[in-house]
Amino acid sequence: MPVGRYTSDLMTGEILLLYSSGMIYDPETHEPVVDENGEPILLSGGAELSVTLGGTLGDDGELIRDESGNVIGGHTEKMTISWENLYKEEGEENLLNDTTLDETIYVTEGETATLVARYRGDALHSIIPVRLYASKGVTSPSTTNPVEAAEGLILDGPDFAGTDSSWEGKLVAEPGYVLPDSIRIFTRHTSDGEEIESNNSWTQNYKYNKSTGRVFVKYAPAGGASELVIRADGVKTEGALGGNSSGQTYPQA
Repeated sequence: MPVGRYTSDLMTGEILLLYSSGMIYDPETHEPVVDENGEPILLSGGAELSVTLGGTLGDDGELIRDESGNVIGGHTEKMTISWENLYKEEGEENLLNDTTLDETIYVTEGETATLVARYRGDALHSIIPVRLYASKGVTSPSTTNPVEAAEGLILDGPDFAGTDSSWEGKLVAEPGYVLPDSIRIFTRHTSDGEEIESNNSWTQNYKYNKSTGRVFVKYAPAGGASELVIRADGVKTEGALGGNSSGQTYPQA
């Protein structure tokens, strides 16, 4: 199924998946076959979406493939599309939903539904810094927020993120401090300062676990002139031993 590429990066596109399903009928009674709950059993089906990045074009303008049908010089990611597995396996695929909302689409036989997907690594070529700064004296929006190091905390995780991609790391308390109850996440623009990222009733832009220090950001800021800023300070506590850093390094390559 061809993908219409409509963006300048040639990595995202819109596909139209036509899927029809009907009930199974008893050949003798011509009545719908039902399950143990009395619900009609529907015909099952699905599809596999393949997206290839790169590749070698032949003289006819088509991608050159080997004997197995694989594109020569390209990298292909596949996504299984079926009503049975669409949500169950979503986190295991390299293609993600590219709409702004998580939604369930109901269609009847003969109707169509439009799905928009993106390659999980489509933003890895664009990297922005991740900073851990102090939380004291910070407002939003602001062009004058301080850029002092967080007190009593260190960042255990990548100090970079792919633009418009998820990021995960954790905060580790230094000796004499414990983790804070809450943190704040900001987008810092080179040109016009910082703006806070808020959680609300319809979307969770970030998650923080005060027991483990784990921080998960759903989407890092888009645009190379931005930074993802975590604002937090440790809580000074006499006798606190501090946390343990993983010691892991995170190369950008």
